[in-house]
Amino acid sequence: MAMEDEQQTTRPLGCFSSRLSCWNCEKAMYLRWLYKCRQYVTRKRRLRRYIILASVACLLVLVLAWTSSYDSLSMNHFAASKYVPRNDFAGQMITKPMYVSQLESLIEARNSFVQSSDAIAIRTHKPIAESTPEWLKDYILLNRNRSVPYIRYVCPRSGNCGGVGDRISGILQAFYMGVCTNRRILIEWYSPAPLQDYLTPNCIDWIATQEEASREATLVDLIDQANSKYMVNPSLLPDGNIDLLINVWLEESFMRETYTCLRHVDISSSLYRTAFWTLFQWSPAVERATQLFRQSSLSNKNYLALHVRTGRGASFHDPFTESSEEKAWQVYLKCAQKMQRLYSQRFVSTNATREPSTLLPIFVTADTNEVKLALQKLDTSVVTTSSDAEIYHIDRTVPSRLHHPKAALLQVWVDLKLLVDCTCIVMSTGTKHGLPSKFSRMAMWLPPQPRCAVLWHDCEVNGVVEAAIENIGSHA
Repeated sequence: MAMEDEQQTTRPLGCFSSRLSCWNCEKAMYLRWLYKCRQYVTRKRRLRRYIILASVACLLVLVLAWTSSYDSLSMNHFAASKYVPRNDFAGQMITKPMYVSQLESLIEARNSFVQSSDAIAIRTHKPIAESTPEWLKDYILLNRNRSVPYIRYVCPRSGNCGGVGDRISGILQAFYMGVCTNRRILIEWYSPAPLQDYLTPNCIDWIATQEEASREATLVDLIDQANSKYMVNPSLLPDGNIDLLINVWLEESFMRETYTCLRHVDISSSLYRTAFWTLFQWSPAVERATQLFRQSSLSNKNYLALHVRTGRGASFHDPFTESSEEKAWQVYLKCAQKMQRLYSQRFVSTNATREPSTLLPIFVTADTNEVKLALQKLDTSVVTTSSDAEIYHIDRTVPSRLHHPKAALLQVWVDLKLLVDCTCIVMSTGTKHGLPSKFSRMAMWLPPQPRCAVLWHDCEVNGVVEAAIENIGSHA
């Protein structure tokens, strides 16, 4: 009995002790599991950090490798082309230091008189030609009253305004919006360089004074807004001064029907050309650079022009252009050669021989120097500006990738003037829809009409080139 009592008294104690030891074991297992979980999370975080650091390091290596390869390719290209003749047709060699230094010296020596008070007075009181239409005379006189509210085309210093064609289109559209709302026209274009370095005021002084620049104005954004109510009816614009972001040019037929202020304008005159030459004239730097090139390479007064846009420049990329293959370049050249041959038959000789003495030179401007050199090898009548001048596409080029951005930018406007002055032009496409690039369209619209111009992929259509050549005779 005593033994049984002892067992009964000790059993509960033994049971309690067993449960306590089990609880301690579970607690230890839980703590051990928790410790392993923390170790796992810590390792995972470290691994994630290592992956991020490795990715960043790889990205930096790729960027550095790409930059160094670009620099080496650029320097190799310049070194290779340094002593290559500019073209066989002109027979003159201009090396990189000479040509680039010529352009840069013209930029540095640009007419500082443009910014002076005397120049503003001369532009303000410039005589108006007697042949100027009455509506245009009234608008020019309106712009000489500095107290009148203005509509100012604005291209921020940060850019994002489009290329030359986009910007000029917006300016000329703003011009007619100013005509219809009795506002003066001002232009603020400082990116990547002031517009007055390349185009100076002609009949209207569009450079804002400091006092005008400080005035309050309502900002209206019409970038890619061709259907905006303000585009259809400018009278709906807010009252007072307007700062306008715009890159759209409406069809002239639509403007003549919709803008009541233009219904009395002579239908035979181009609205685009009228506005451009009312606002602008070539700057001394552009005039002089063009003159130097023509003296050295275009002894003939008449010449054909070929604008090639591949979208594959060394300092930019344009995904919308579809003519980057070499086969397309050859189609461009064949179109120009057909135009060259037909012009010779029509105006120079009665035979179709390809003798250099009877053929007009073909001036080629392109967005890559490789295209220029390739076309020169295919045809000795091809003339280009020096391949030592780098390519600058205003809305896509990264200036830091260029060795001489100022010279490259001046070359853009020299190329445009050469396209405008040519006898006949083969235009490039600028969008995925196959429409002419705005740069080519400027060269088509600015000279007197009708203009000899053909889109490169229309050359094979029967009668297109022939009709373009006939346009030369109609206003020769």
